[in-house]
Parts: sequence; C-alpha cells; structure tokens
Amino acid sequence: MLKIAFFILLTALPARAAEAVGFRHFTLSQDHDRTLDVAVWYPTDAAGTPVRQGEDDSFVLQPAIADAAIPHGLHPLIILSHGYGGNWTNQDWLAVDLVRHGYIVAAANHPGTTSSNMNPSVGARLWERPRDVSALLDRLTSDPVWSSAIDASRIAAIGHSLGGWTVAELAGGRFDPDAFEKDCRNHKELISCGGYLALGVGRDETSRAALRQSLQDARIKAGVTLDAAVTRGFDVKSLAAVKIPCW
Repeated sequence: MLKIAFFILLTALPARAAEAVGFRHFTLSQDHDRTLDVAVWYPTDAAGTPVRQGEDDSFVLQPAIADAAIPHGLHPLIILSHGYGGNWTNQDWLAVDLVRHGYIVAAANHPGTTSSNMNPSVGARLWERPRDVSALLDRLTSDPVWSSAIDASRIAAIGHSLGGWTVAELAGGRFDPDAFEKDCRNHKELISCGGYLALGVGRDETSRAALRQSLQDARIKAGVTLDAAVTRGFDVKSLAAVKIPCW
C-alpha cells in the first residue's frame, strides 16, 4: 500500500529527474514566539562534494551539497512532518530520494515534540504542528529565492506518526478531543492514548477549542500519512469531506 501511495504521488506531481542534491538549513521565527529549525533539500546542477548533513545516531544520513545553487525552473514541493520525539533527519532518506525525482523537499522540527525540544507544555498544543507547516509554506512561497523554483500549484505533504496526524489536519480532517478521549477510556492499551495523556493535550476549554478548529491548508494538493497517530479522534464526516488525494 505504501509503495502504491508513493507511486501515485510521484505520478500525480511529475517532476524532472535530478542528479545532484543540494541542502540548506535555516531557522524560521513565527510571530507567536515559536522558532522552527528547517532543512530543505533540492535538485541542483552545481558541482561540489556531497557530505552528510546534520547528526543522528539512529539513521545513516544521505549526502548532499550544502548551500548549492538552487536550480532554474519550477519544481513541485513536498513538506515532511516528523513524529513524536523525532526530527527532520528521520526522513532524510526519503527527502533525498524525492529530490532525485526532481522535487524540492522541506522539513521543520516541531517545537515541543522534537528530539531537541521535548517540552510537554509546548507539545500539548498539537494544533501548532499544522501551523508550522503552513508557516514554512508561507516562507518558501514568498521568499524570492525559493518561490522562483517552486511550482505553487504542486505542493504535497508527507507525515510519519504524529506527522501523519499533522498531514490529515492539513488535508481537512477535524479532531474531536471528546471522541478521542472516550475511545481511550475503552482502549487504554493504545500507544497514542498514553502519549496524549503524557503531553496533557486538551486540559482546558481553550485548548479543546483550538484542537477542534480547521487547520486545512488549501495549498496542499496531496498527502501521505505513514503510521499516523491519534487518528481515532478525527471526525469521520470531516475525513469523508477531504477533497485531495490522501493516503
């Protein structure tokens, strides 16, 4: 099923193949005091020696050319969203493979649920994760350096675990904390329920209202969820109303 989903995504958003992979790393400050650590991989024609970008004890990172020239022409964009306790290096292997198919790929560490910042009081604000992706899209599509290389009509998102929940929200899914908590009372063994309680998600009405809101981003035209977490709390009608291809 996963191979089929990626095949459809690749054919639905066709791109030009690339030989070399460029890499850039920067921070993105948002107006509500939430700073994102961002990585971008992209096709490049530049010559240079690829090196492994970032550090990770669990994954063998793929080589890329740091600060290589950004290519001419438009390329589809894919945003990656990591899981609980992860970071942008986790899907480095996927990013590089997508770039070799001609895509630009971007990922940000989500504060509060990333390996470098596991802060429950921050991580409990799950609605901030889809907003992180939207903020990253704002930056990439408004920055002259990137916007001239991105085809804004061909944007997709891929998320793993809690990142899968993030992608479902961006596609139009609406989370219902009441439904999720009721399900957890009947299925306490579920890992998602333990993580939800540990973070303290939805402890007050303000937070619960924020969780119920629509976080859809219409710029995203396709999505893939990989072993998505906390999905049993999605309103079924909202998922049925999702219009974009989403696996």
